[in-house]
Amino acid sequence: MGNENDESDISKRKASTYNELFNTVTELREKLRLLEAPSVPKNPSSAPTSTVTVLSTVDYRILPDVGTSIWTFTGHKLSNDVEDWISSVDGLVHVNQWLLRYRFLYVRSHVAEAARSWYLLEEFHDWDTFVGKFRSTFVSSVRKADLWWDLESRVPSPTEPTIDYFYAKISLCRSLDLSFVETRDYILEGLRS
Repeated sequence: MGNENDESDISKRKASTYNELFNTVTELREKLRLLEAPSVPKNPSSAPTSTVTVLSTVDYRILPDVGTSIWTFTGHKLSNDVEDWISSVDGLVHVNQWLLRYRFLYVRSHVAEAARSWYLLEEFHDWDTFVGKFRSTFVSSVRKADLWWDLESRVPSPTEPTIDYFYAKISLCRSLDLSFVETRDYILEGLRS
């Protein structure tokens, strides 16, 4: 007897049309949008007019190991290495949008010896002032004659990987604005010695 009622209920059922299904989905989407939206008072007259609704956003970032991603600067490096260090630090702090105090704390933890003494003696009020003073103190302009001497005397050590020699020599050639042919000749000359 129970089966007869079930069968009659099934025969009375009617499949929804496409338009009915579409309208139902649209209605459900609107309800979901309202549920996900920030709550707003239903009676606008009861809400104070001076209140501003502020939505907080959470900014998630995946950071590299910033403790080891940049080496410690001592103040004893060549001009190219110094420029590379400050550019790396500057890029890191801008990408991560660090506050000023975090920037200075990071620099303080990555300077040693002469560079640390310099850092502790100077006063910086903003990041651009720090970068400018750093460059004027540690980045020196190299004379062309010194670059030529470095280029001529640069040969690979017996235990040095060839790739390290190759890129060091290319860097010197670029500093002197040498053509591809001249760069190739200087690299090969050093490899033969």
